[in-house]
Amino acid sequence: MNGLIIGIFGFVFFLFFDFMMIHKRYIIMYVFLVFGMGLFLYSTLMLINSSWIMHIPIVLRVVSLGLSLLFFILVIYSVFIEVGVFRKREERNELVTRGTYALVRHPGVLWLFFAFLFLSIYCERTWLLIASFIWTFINVLYVLMQEQWILPKMFQNYDLYKKETPMLIPNKGSLKRFLTSKNGGENENVTRHVAR
Repeated sequence: MNGLIIGIFGFVFFLFFDFMMIHKRYIIMYVFLVFGMGLFLYSTLMLINSSWIMHIPIVLRVVSLGLSLLFFILVIYSVFIEVGVFRKREERNELVTRGTYALVRHPGVLWLFFAFLFLSIYCERTWLLIASFIWTFINVLYVLMQEQWILPKMFQNYDLYKKETPMLIPNKGSLKRFLTSKNGGENENVTRHVAR
C-alpha cells in the first residue's frame, strides 16, 4: 500500500518538472525529474516485494514477462527517444506528431499501463496489479493537467494537434496516419509535440 502511494507522489514531481520546463528552470527541472523517477522506481520495487500474491500459471507468467518488457521498451521509445534525449537540441522544443504520437497524444500512458499490468501478472503481485489501474488513473489526471496548463503554452499549434489526434485511444484516422504518413505518421499540418 505504501508503495502505491509513493508512486502517486512520483507523478506530482513529474508535474513540477513540467512547470519548471515552462519557466526554463533547467537545473531544478531535472531535480524534479530525477526525484519523480526515483520515487516511481522505488515504489515499483516495493510492490514487487509485497506479500499479497496471486497464483498464475507459468505459461501466462512467461508470456506476461515478454509483453511487459515490450511495453516498457515502448515507454522508453515514446517518452525518451521520440521526444527526448536523442533528438537534436533545436528539435527538443518542437511538437512531435509522428510515430506513436500520430496514434494518440499521450502514448506513454497506454504503454505504462500495459507494462505494469503484465509485470504484475509475471510477479504474481496483487498490489502491483491494483497499482497499474490506480497509477493509470493518476497518469490520466496528470496528462489532463498537461493539456490544460502546460502543452498549450509550450506549443502554439497544440489545439490543432488535439483536433486531429485522440488523447488516449487510437481511432481509425489516427491509425491510418500512423501507418501511411511519411516518417511513421508525421502530420505536415502541425508541428512537433512533447508529452507523456
